Formats: sequence, structure tokens, C-alpha cells
Amino acid sequence: ALFIVALTGCAQVLGPQTLSWSEAEVNRMLEKRFPMDKRVLEMLDVTVTRPDVKLVAVSNRPATDLHITALDRLFGNSYHGRIAVESGLRYEPSDHTLRLVDVRLSAFSLDKTGTAPRVPLQRLGAVLVETMLDDAIIHRVSDEKLARLAQFGYQPEQVRITDRGLELTVVPRR
Repeated sequence: ALFIVALTGCAQVLGPQTLSWSEAEVNRMLEKRFPMDKRVLEMLDVTVTRPDVKLVAVSNRPATDLHITALDRLFGNSYHGRIAVESGLRYEPSDHTLRLVDVRLSAFSLDKTGTAPRVPLQRLGAVLVETMLDDAIIHRVSDEKLARLAQFGYQPEQVRITDRGLELTVVPRR
């Protein structure tokens, strides 16, 4: 017990620490969350796959390229393309997750097979993908890691991107 009390006291002296993940590790974490499927207005089935994340330290925003497939259920047309988004990140303490926030479209292209109008589908698809990805969970901090942090007097607080990768700052409990 004295050892734990001493370590808890060390948290106050040592200050904030970080948990970090490389770009490759972030890509592996995100791949586990895909594919994502969504039906829109009972007319369009959209599948988003193959995330490729680039961690951009300068803007503190990950840039993600994704493949998109859409099936127009009304006309039977299929669409394949690519979407690129940028987003913010946040730590959600209620369920101990890292989430994408403020998802913004950077590029969107569709190759169509069929005769349905393309422009409305592109607009609809862009809104849909932003909606699908906003607040999407990219990682859940394990209960074991949280227990270890708590044992040493720390709690997660802030997530950011640095030159080393994705970092979650853990601070002494208040």
C-alpha cells in the first residue's frame, strides 16, 4: 500500500505523461472499424472501406482517404469512388474512446455505372460519409490500461497529433 501511495505522489511530481501510437498503429486501429455500411432514405446503400490515415502534426488533424461504394436501389446503378476527409480528434471519458470530430470533406469522386444523375449522388454521398465518420470511434483505451493509469494516479485528458504520432496526454488526477 505504501508503494502505491508513493507512486500516486510521483504522479503529482512527474506531471503529465503520454500514450502514443504511430501512424501505422492508427491505421491498424481504424481498419478494425471498417467496413461501415449505411442506407440512406431507403434508396442508397453506401459502404466505406479501406481507410488510409495520415497524421498531420501541423494542423493537428488526421487526413483520411477512403474507398466508397454506393448502390442506387431505385435504378440499380452502382458507384465506386474515393473520398478524402480531414477531422479533429477528441478523447471521450464516458467510454474511454478516441473519436473523430469535425469531419470535413476534402475530396470526393465517383465513377458511375448506369444512368442515374451523378451530381445529387455525390452531394448525398459526401454528406453521408461526413455523417458516418463524425464522432466515429477509432480506438478504445483498454480497461487494463485505464486501471494501470489510475493505480499510478493518472487519468487521460487530451489527444493530439505530433511528429511522433497520435498522443493521448494523461495527467495526475485532480
